[in-house]
Amino acid sequence: MKQKGAATIAMAIILLILISVAVFTVNGSIVRETKVINSGMRSQHAFEAAEAGLAAAADYFKDDWDRDNDENIDAVYDTDGDGIGDTNSAVVGTGRVEITTEDVSSGILKMIRVTSQGFSDDSTATRTVSQIVTKPDPTPNLPDNPLTARISIDVDGSATVRNPEGNTNIWSGGEADIFSNNSVATQIADPQDPDYPNCMETPLTCDTIPSSNQLSAGSDILAKDARLLNSSEDDLFLYYFGLPKSVYRDYAVTLDTTGATANSDTQYATEQIIWIDGDVNLENTTTIGCSVNVTAGSPCPDSPLRTSILIIDGNATMSGATLFGMVYVTGNAIIADSTDIHGALVVGNNLIVQETSTTGTSGSLDLVYNSDVLRSARRSGNMLPIAGSWKDFK
Repeated sequence: MKQKGAATIAMAIILLILISVAVFTVNGSIVRETKVINSGMRSQHAFEAAEAGLAAAADYFKDDWDRDNDENIDAVYDTDGDGIGDTNSAVVGTGRVEITTEDVSSGILKMIRVTSQGFSDDSTATRTVSQIVTKPDPTPNLPDNPLTARISIDVDGSATVRNPEGNTNIWSGGEADIFSNNSVATQIADPQDPDYPNCMETPLTCDTIPSSNQLSAGSDILAKDARLLNSSEDDLFLYYFGLPKSVYRDYAVTLDTTGATANSDTQYATEQIIWIDGDVNLENTTTIGCSVNVTAGSPCPDSPLRTSILIIDGNATMSGATLFGMVYVTGNAIIADSTDIHGALVVGNNLIVQETSTTGTSGSLDLVYNSDVLRSARRSGNMLPIAGSWKDFK
């Protein structure tokens, strides 16, 4: 009897084999694709963890890189809530991140390279990114003399203005009237100092000699400068700070306050860029740029000296304040009581040292130029990532 269905069985077996091969092939492709997808996801998670680490470091360093004042770069994660970073490792989602920092400062500007290595949940994938953060220069053009007033200077009270680092004390667009009081004097670096002119390169080391007083104006006074007088106050601000006021206030200022609360808000403010909005009276209880009280006319000790930049967007009455750094007043500056400034004072309109104020006190200004104080003030402000410094090491 002739066997039937053999061809059908053969075809069925062949089809079954082909289907099995196809199933195994598809299954292998799915497995491989799944592995590729999982690997990509883990790599992405590692990258996101690394980026999160950079963001955490930038956020921490924005305010201060050395919050415990030990001169070392802080860790960026604060796990115990005391405001000071204590670890450079953290869990990010299902992954983790480890951060390392390196001081790559250039000149006076603090620069920190942050390297952030992210890991996937099983640590099979890692990604490393880095970026440099720094405090941008808040004063591209520092004053090179202690006192500048765009319009005029009128000293009816007493004033002592000293510049041990040069031969210019006063720069004014209009009149510089210092002849109403016999307690007015300016001093410049003494050419007879044995170390002159080299001593002018180191602040407060040159001997000084009198230059101008009630009886005569010396060569240290540059008055009636038409270029200064004809410039606008906005131009003056742009020259010293490099940005228009509105941009600078949003971009650089770290302490923004008003005249009503300025005395309490700014007391002992160090390494800050301070913006006081509106008219203000800085009283004799206010010390800025030094974290301790100092005797009138005395320098701040090295350790608590962390100078600041003070910008007053309005008129300023100074009734005994002690200021270390650069002081810029957009309007008029009135000295109503004993006021000490170590660094430089720039006034957008008029400077007036009162003979007698409404409270019966006499205005007295003691102003000494100190380039170290001014350069130190350039450390003030927020740390920000440098554009173009981001790198991805795969």
